[in-house]
Amino acid sequence: MARYLAGVMRQSQDAIDAWTRHWMTAGLRAVEALLVESKAMGRFCCGDQPTIADICLVAQCFASRRFNIPTGDFENIARIDTLCRALPAFKAAAPDVQADFEA
Repeated sequence: MARYLAGVMRQSQDAIDAWTRHWMTAGLRAVEALLVESKAMGRFCCGDQPTIADICLVAQCFASRRFNIPTGDFENIARIDTLCRALPAFKAAAPDVQADFEA
């Protein structure tokens, strides 16, 4: 997407970063609203065991940190992200511990 915005749309890096922050924040806001309304939420997104929803949430939170988007305003997202990242499987799968990771 960034290549398209920079190349085809000829947007500056500042404009690309603003676009990214806007849409990522909108997505986090929508997920937090779903979690608040969910009757299925437990310790994790859908109960008391991690599911694919938690995997997706942690990935989105990682991306949010890369773009300096605070997740603290999203109480459930921040709680679940912290809980997941403390688990050994999530620690081992974190993007920044992979051999091919580039900051």
